[in-house]
Formats: sequence, C-alpha cells, structure tokens
Amino acid sequence: MRVGIHSGSVVRKDDDFFGAVVNKAARITAIAAPNETWVSDATSEQVNENSHYHFVEAGFFELDGFEGEHLIRSLNKPLVTTFVSEASRVSRWLTV
Repeated sequence: MRVGIHSGSVVRKDDDFFGAVVNKAARITAIAAPNETWVSDATSEQVNENSHYHFVEAGFFELDGFEGEHLIRSLNKPLVTTFVSEASRVSRWLTV
C-alpha cells in the first residue's frame, strides 16, 4: 500500500472531491514507495513539531500537472511499531 498526503482546501460535490490538493495527493501517492506514507512539504510543516511524527526527506520530484520540483517527505514509522512488527515476524519464524 502507498499513501500520499497533501493539505489544503478541496472542492466537494456530492460524494466526490476535486481540486489541486486532491490531484497533488494523487501524484504523491503514485511516486511513493511501497508500504510508505509520503507527504508534501506543506503538510509536513503543518504538523506540530512537538508531535510524535517524524519526517525525512524523500527527495525533490516533478509531479504531473504541477510546475517545478516539489519536496516530498516520508513519514517515519514510530520505533515501537517497527519493533512490534519485527518481533511479530521473528515470533512467526520461531514457531514454524
């Protein structure tokens, strides 16, 4: 699974959403690595610096329909989640 997130105002009509924000999020999703959550620079800046989220630079990318290169960041998985996932994998290996 890949996730791309961009922040801003969207246009809603019935049960559908439109606009540049939706399009940019879709473009970010398309370039995200498997099993990653990638966010626009604007989104990462809006997240409170004191939160438990941590972003690392994924790089500068050209996005279809948008001019120039855009800084995209990857949401790091919390250490606890990574540890639990790894422990679960090892546990399954030991029970085989």
